[in-house]
Amino acid sequence: KERRQKRIEQTRESLQNISEDDLEHLFRRRSHQGADDAGNDGDDDDNGDYDDDDEEDYETEDEGEGEVKQRRLRQRAAWKPEEGTAINIDLKQFEQKLHGNKSSGQMRLINNVRDDVMRGKQWFGPESDPLSTGKDTNPEAWYLSQLWKFVWMPFDQYRNHANLKDLECVHCKKQSVESRRYDWRPMFHHERVVMLYHRRVRCEDCGKTCAEIDPRFLSQLPTRVLERFPFVTTSGGPGVHESMVHEFANLFTKRIMFGPFTQMVNELHSIRYDKTQLSYYDAVAEARNGLQEDAIHGIPPPTFAPFISPGSFGGIRLTNTLMKVVFSSFMKVTEPYMQASFQMSIDEGLAM
Repeated sequence: KERRQKRIEQTRESLQNISEDDLEHLFRRRSHQGADDAGNDGDDDDNGDYDDDDEEDYETEDEGEGEVKQRRLRQRAAWKPEEGTAINIDLKQFEQKLHGNKSSGQMRLINNVRDDVMRGKQWFGPESDPLSTGKDTNPEAWYLSQLWKFVWMPFDQYRNHANLKDLECVHCKKQSVESRRYDWRPMFHHERVVMLYHRRVRCEDCGKTCAEIDPRFLSQLPTRVLERFPFVTTSGGPGVHESMVHEFANLFTKRIMFGPFTQMVNELHSIRYDKTQLSYYDAVAEARNGLQEDAIHGIPPPTFAPFISPGSFGGIRLTNTLMKVVFSSFMKVTEPYMQASFQMSIDEGLAM
């Protein structure tokens, strides 16, 4: 709140030194940019936003394989939880519960996470609220209270309808893919970031790999299985929940472009961060008021992590570039159906 108030005061001081003609020129320029969806992914750089070039993982430019790999490494470093951080430890523990330790006989004895997944469960919310557990003066407890996980293991969850051996490599088109390892990737879901657990596969023929949430790989799944996957993804970067893409598709027809939409989503994420941070410091203030002054003298409370802090709060920003790529992918799939829905005659599918 103090940061926003300071920004408002600075804006007011700047406006006092601008003439009406300059204001009109500025307004016209910004309006023109908004109409062309110029947007500005760097408006909120107080929280450590990273450039579009670092955030992307899309082969949208004429660049070699080495350059693409370097961009992917930079993008991954922007959100990958650092080793030993709260989120990193929690994700590892969840993976342990899901797969167990066969050597120590823990495969089905840890808890029922594996059983839940085999019955088709996908969403796993925070395990506790620090306000209920009494850990509200520990910032890590607040980070974990915001952590949502989504498990996508279609060949286990929907084993009667999908088989990995039936799918082709997205590179060489050979039916020779095998499971390689599991990984996590962040997905935007309105005001939250969801960590998506998925498998990476490797082609035995050409040796190349891809994620099973790659759009090219997902498109090979049976429709009934694919309909259970609620995100629109890219080849290697973050994805967006399909409900957000549907919302934007509707707003797009009302001339709401990418810039205003991404700014709205990022504002929701900032509000969530501010509320969580305020709750933590409020709990710390209450706890310290109940102690004697000499008992807390010289011992400051742990500082709440910045918005973008991989492994701690773990926030990321939605950019215009990501939204454009996701929306383009979405429209390639839905536009033929939308065009057919306007036809006057009964289509073949309904006739049958």
